[in-house]
Amino acid sequence: CCGRGYKTQEVIVVERCACTFHW
Repeated sequence: CCGRGYKTQEVIVVERCACTFHW
């Protein structure tokens, strides 16, 4: 989904997909 997005920090910057651990 996003990449190294945790859930609210880099997730919104990448695509705010709101994924937890989807590398």
